[in-house]
Amino acid sequence: MGRTLLESSFFARELNEGNWGWQRVMFDLADRDIEEIKISPGIMLLEGEPLLIIDLLSNETVTVPQERFQTPFAFIFLYEHQCFLSFRDSEVLLWNFRGEKVTTFADHKLWFPAAVHDHTSIIFITQTQDVIISLCNNGLLPNGIHDVKIHCLAKVNWHDRNNQCVTAISYNEVRGELVVGDEIGCIWIWSA
Repeated sequence: MGRTLLESSFFARELNEGNWGWQRVMFDLADRDIEEIKISPGIMLLEGEPLLIIDLLSNETVTVPQERFQTPFAFIFLYEHQCFLSFRDSEVLLWNFRGEKVTTFADHKLWFPAAVHDHTSIIFITQTQDVIISLCNNGLLPNGIHDVKIHCLAKVNWHDRNNQCVTAISYNEVRGELVVGDEIGCIWIWSA
């Protein structure tokens, strides 16, 4: 199976000046098996063996061996910090754009209910990109909602409130409210 282009980027200034175009980039890339293109600022991330991080402006490529970076089922870019989170099985890993693993979250083991098809719907990142809120397995209980800033800051025992599977998590940063949706359409709100 060919590689999938997960993320690529351009600067609006270059697009407006006519210096940049998908056709030029597509013909400049050696891999013709690219299946999908999504826009994101600053970096192009190719999923494959190995992971390639290509800076379109400098044309520099960082190669990360498959032994160090296994293909995640989801990832979220943290542009403010020039890094990205990768999600694989129950692990959350933080990577920089040089292909170096920055940290792991030992106390943050993700839990994905069968009802969830978009894994990023149960992960929320604050606007300042310094807090992760997600559904986690916390050992004895089937799952809980965690608020993480490198270490777990808070836990909500979801099963004390509801026996339905969580399918969406959000956080209202202005009001300090955690908003959770379940598989039957109920919405739960916790205030700080």
